[in-house]
Amino acid sequence: MRFDYKFTPPAGWDATRDNDIYQGQGGYFVLVQDPTGRRISEKAVAFDGRHYDVLHAPFAGNAIEDHEARLRANKPLGEWNSVEIVAKNGVVKAFLNGALISTVPEHPITEPGHIVFQIQGAPMYWRNIRIRPE
Repeated sequence: MRFDYKFTPPAGWDATRDNDIYQGQGGYFVLVQDPTGRRISEKAVAFDGRHYDVLHAPFAGNAIEDHEARLRANKPLGEWNSVEIVAKNGVVKAFLNGALISTVPEHPITEPGHIVFQIQGAPMYWRNIRIRPE
């Protein structure tokens, strides 16, 4: 799956301030086993995060993350970022602007599932959403 996203900075945003105060958050859930949304994080492989920790895998206890690569690859608020999430042979990898950010080397989902996009706290936009099953 590939797509572009951006958060819109609030009016009067001072880019020199700490990103921790920006409340925009998005989540990408793949192989979702419960499309009703109940307990979705426990029945999917989830990549979550705010602008500064996008593609964090909070529910996968075995996730390998490269926060330094995330900081280098992430574009400023208001600019488009590109994401690629690849699920193959039981491994799920998440890339931000071409940089490998998170890897879930093993997960409990064994059946095909749904894809869910989530937004919280601030305006967020997506474009060029592409999904290719393999």
